[in-house]
Amino acid sequence: MEIKFQKVSFSYNRQENLIMDDISLKILDNRVTGIIGANGSGKTTLLKLISGEILPNKGKIVINDNILTRKMDYNTILNIKKLNGYLPQNMEETISSYTVKEEIISYLEEQSIDKRDIENQISNIFISLGIDLNLLSRQLYLLSDGERRKIMVASILVRNPEIIILDEPTVGLDNNGKKKLINYLTKLKKLQNKTIIISSNDIDFINKISDDVIVLEKGKVIKSEKKSEIFRDVKFFDAHCIAVPQIIKFEDIVLQEKGILLGYRDDVNDLVKDILRKC
Repeated sequence: MEIKFQKVSFSYNRQENLIMDDISLKILDNRVTGIIGANGSGKTTLLKLISGEILPNKGKIVINDNILTRKMDYNTILNIKKLNGYLPQNMEETISSYTVKEEIISYLEEQSIDKRDIENQISNIFISLGIDLNLLSRQLYLLSDGERRKIMVASILVRNPEIIILDEPTVGLDNNGKKKLINYLTKLKKLQNKTIIISSNDIDFINKISDDVIVLEKGKVIKSEKKSEIFRDVKFFDAHCIAVPQIIKFEDIVLQEKGILLGYRDDVNDLVKDILRKC
C-alpha cells in the first residue's frame, strides 16, 4: 500500500519548533522501508503521522484512498488505524495487567478480528519469532522490555494489518531474535504484499531488512533511495554523524587500504564469496 507525504509539516505546539518541516516523500508498497537519522531527527514523529496517532499541521498524507489532514473526519482516522499495526518506541504505552494471551485477544477484539482460529495463529507466530509459548500465561507488566517488545510485535502480526509500522523493534533482542524477525517480516512481504516501515538506530538491522531507506535530519528528508545506493556512500554518513553498517565499514576499509572494490553487500556470506573471487 503506497504512502505519500505532500508538503507535510508538524509541530507539537503548532507554532514553533517544527518536528517535520515541509516533508514530501513516497513509501512504496510491498517493500520494507527503513527510517534512519540521529536522535531528534523526527523518526518517531514520522511513524506516528503514518499511523494516524498524530495529524499534520500542514500538508496531507495519502494512504490508499484515505487522506490524512489536520481537518480530517473521525471515520478516516478509524480506517487508517484498521489498515496499520503500530509498535510505539515507548513500551510504557503498552503495559497492562493482562496476561499476554488476554492482551493479544483484547487487542484483536478492539479491531473486530475473527477469533475462530486465533489461538493457532498466536502459536504459529510465537514459534516463528522464537517466543516461548509459556509466556502466554504471564502478566505483561512482569516481562522484561525485550520480551514485551517481542510480544507486542507478535500481537501486531497476529492482527495481519496491511501496513506494519515498527519503532525500534530490536531493542532487547539478541542476534537470534533479530534473525527470526528479519526472516518473518521478509516472508510476510513476499507472500502477503505488506508495506513494512521500520525506524531504528540499529543500522545493521536496517541494512539487512530494508529495501529502501529514508534518512532524516532535523525534520527534513535529506536522502531517500534504495538501500544499496544509500549505504555505499560512506562519506555521506560520516558527514551527517550517522553510523555505518559494520559490513559496509569493512568494505570501505578494504577499498581504502587494499584498493579492492567489493561492491555493496548486506550479507556476510555473500561478502566472503566476493572476497574469495577477487583473491
